[in-house]
Amino acid sequence: MALKSTKKPRRTDPRKLAPLGRVYPWQRLGRKKMALGLLMAMGFAVLAAAVVHYARSQPIYRVGQVADRSIYARVELVWIDREETEREIKKERDETPSAYKLNTLFLDQFRQELITLPGNVANAESVRDVLPALVNKFGLYKSTLIELKTFQNEGQSTAEWQTLVDGFFAKLREQEILRSTDYQDEQSNRAKEISRTTASGRKITTSDFVLINLANEKEVKDWVRDAATSFPEEIRDSLAYYYLAVKEPTYVLDEEATEQAKLVAAEAVMPVPRTFRPDGEPMVPAGKELDDAEYRVLALERETYLASLDPIERLLHTSGPVALVVLVTVGLVGAVMAMRRRIAENTLRGLALGLLLSSCLLLAVLVRFSGANVTIAAAVGATLLAAVIITIAYDQMFALVVATLLSILVALALQLSMGALVVTLAGCVVGIAQLREVRQRGKLTRAALVTGLVVAVGVWGAGLTERNLYADWYYPLIGESLWGLIAALAVGFFVLGVLPFIERAFKVTTAMTLLEWSDVNQPLLRRLAQAAPGTYNHSLSVATIAEAAADAIGANGLLVRVGAYYHDIGKMNKPQYFVENQAGGPNRHAKLSPAMSLLIIVGHVKDGMEMAREYRLPPILHHFIESHHGTTLVEYFYHTARQRTAEDPGAAQPSEFEFRYPGPKPTTREAAILLLSDSVEAGCRTMNDPTAGRIEQFVHNVAMKRLMDGQFAECGLTLAELARVEAALTKSLCGIYHSRIAYPTEEKTAGPHAQPRTAGPSAAG
Repeated sequence: MALKSTKKPRRTDPRKLAPLGRVYPWQRLGRKKMALGLLMAMGFAVLAAAVVHYARSQPIYRVGQVADRSIYARVELVWIDREETEREIKKERDETPSAYKLNTLFLDQFRQELITLPGNVANAESVRDVLPALVNKFGLYKSTLIELKTFQNEGQSTAEWQTLVDGFFAKLREQEILRSTDYQDEQSNRAKEISRTTASGRKITTSDFVLINLANEKEVKDWVRDAATSFPEEIRDSLAYYYLAVKEPTYVLDEEATEQAKLVAAEAVMPVPRTFRPDGEPMVPAGKELDDAEYRVLALERETYLASLDPIERLLHTSGPVALVVLVTVGLVGAVMAMRRRIAENTLRGLALGLLLSSCLLLAVLVRFSGANVTIAAAVGATLLAAVIITIAYDQMFALVVATLLSILVALALQLSMGALVVTLAGCVVGIAQLREVRQRGKLTRAALVTGLVVAVGVWGAGLTERNLYADWYYPLIGESLWGLIAALAVGFFVLGVLPFIERAFKVTTAMTLLEWSDVNQPLLRRLAQAAPGTYNHSLSVATIAEAAADAIGANGLLVRVGAYYHDIGKMNKPQYFVENQAGGPNRHAKLSPAMSLLIIVGHVKDGMEMAREYRLPPILHHFIESHHGTTLVEYFYHTARQRTAEDPGAAQPSEFEFRYPGPKPTTREAAILLLSDSVEAGCRTMNDPTAGRIEQFVHNVAMKRLMDGQFAECGLTLAELARVEAALTKSLCGIYHSRIAYPTEEKTAGPHAQPRTAGPSAAG
């Protein structure tokens, strides 16, 4: 016989029993996750700071945008006014004399024909004897022939004739008879003089000139006759006739020389400088729509201002926005740790959230610099996109906090005014508030429309508060409000289109997807109804009472209902081993040992999980299948096993642990409600007289039993919520399993010994 030890146990050090103190959220992550989280936060801060720095390095206004206030230079800026310089160059080009050259080919031909004209008609007695070409060119008549013959000697032109011709052509070379197009150009040009090259090659620039339009026949005829006053009257008419028939100018435009002269004049123009001072005229006045030149002025002013800063000032100028980005990143990390710790625990979720926010920030910058009057639309669209996605993926409160932080980053990058920031935040709040649960696809579009209208109204409010009321001040506000409405609608339609990808990326299931899986025509539910009709009806009843209980405590009733539809799908493999499917037939467990029956009963959880993966059931529903019994005891077969071992004195007593479900326990309030609803609905089916009092007592007993068994230890369900769940379940079960009234029926046999019949369950009962 072993002796008992008389040594007293050592006292436990009280310091070892003392609490370790407050455990902060980041202390539960572990070093590896802490390092990854810190690395992702640093990466997000660097990327966001780079985007903000790039955006802030660009001018606030874009080409085509209307300045809502006068913009003054921060430093003295000397800028070459390109427009004014171009105007000066154009002025010099216009005032540069056009270069003309003598039409020597025509004049030489004309002189040669005129010199030989008397000799060519010397032997002609009448016009018929003259060559038709000469008659047509000079319009010769008989009187003209008589005059011409006086200037010939033996068939040759006399010296006197040659002298008259030379004098005539000397005058002809001095007169500028131009083509109609050249004449019109000279009339419209600003030049007060022209340049011409004489027959000797000498270039003359003169302002003393009278231009004659070759198309003006009367003026040309009068001038030719005046130039030929030394000729007889009949010959003057022939010269004028010849000129009007040929219609050749005395001078033609020398395009090469003209363009060269204009280039020389343009190159001689000095650039026109323009000076802007902080206390001088504005670079861009209020209400002015920015053009390319003014945009370049703003860009140059910014470069000049940054160049004027010393290294320390430049560092401070850059570090300010970077510091704000770091602060926003710290706030974001704090929000994640306080509200959604699973993002920090899951590297992929954290990476997805960081990429989403970075992409939306970059999208806002790109849209902002893509065109004019889209600043607020860019901010609202990018921030609202992130807010809607996070609302769908997580919850409204977390989305509101993240959207606020993102709005600050966007406002920092786009240099938004206070009014624009308020409009952006208001749009996010309105959009988030409408998306508590998205059960219909139209809800997204309606939410987008309402948000867009709020943004449009907000644009007008901000504009009237912050802007100067210059001429036509309302035109920019109309454009910005329309763009804000379009941006909100675009976000709604975009999210609607990519909703399946959002669910996969964040591993979430929206209410719309749950509604699709709640359709009784789903292949898995149809198979359950055919293979195990009792289980199917049991699932429908559990879904009804569980949804009401979830709504009573503000849980997700739709999620509980759909989870209840599928929680027992594993029973389809062996439906006849479950009492609800036996329909009064023999109990198949009667021929099995309690251990074998336990394997079949417990196995429906594992079979259900395999079917859920086979039919690609949303992951959020898997937990309802595996936890709807938690780690509860399979009491019937446990007690059966104890009874059988009691009859055999040599048999070992069964362990309670061996007859429990493998779990896990419910980790959400919705899963805990399903566990309790499943138990009480099955129990109420066995009650003989289900009165309201008995149902209430039964529900309370089951709830307390599960509570004391620790099944609600991991789901966050409070005692107050459990009490409301009990009340809701009792009310629902009383509506389903209420007592029936016995209705009298006609007696089959009349007489004092006739007994009345009672009807079965009735709809009126």
